[in-house]
Amino acid sequence: MPTLNFKHYFVDKVLDGSKAHTMRFGARQIRKGQLLYCQYGQRFKPTRFAVLPAMRVRKVTLTRETVMVWNEDGMGFTVPPLDQFARADGFQDWDDLKDWFDQVYGFDRTKLQGQLVQWVPASWELITPQGKQATQARTKCVKKTRS
Repeated sequence: MPTLNFKHYFVDKVLDGSKAHTMRFGARQIRKGQLLYCQYGQRFKPTRFAVLPAMRVRKVTLTRETVMVWNEDGMGFTVPPLDQFARADGFQDWDDLKDWFDQVYGFDRTKLQGQLVQWVPASWELITPQGKQATQARTKCVKKTRS
């Protein structure tokens, strides 16, 4: 059961649902269906504030210009409404998200690759063939290549 550490200013956003997902760029792999133990605070005295199910886990690539997300079927797509994606991740807008990741990761690499872990539906999500509601449709789709 994975533990996710959050900065204190994300706690209320996770609890009220305005932060629908988080991006993680470590070696640990989270799987769909696992319970996520959400906490904040000091490393040795953390405060757990929520236990949430991992509703969806996808591969994500973050650059200064865009976000690329892969579906379960291996299809990748760019996220067109970048400000909307950033708000669903708890930031004010795309520039705020870029500034935060620049401070935390240094953005010394051209891109960050990891996982997009989601516990509630996000407003930027795709319209699916089953008719699920979402606000944006797929724009650019590429087949995932195996290396």
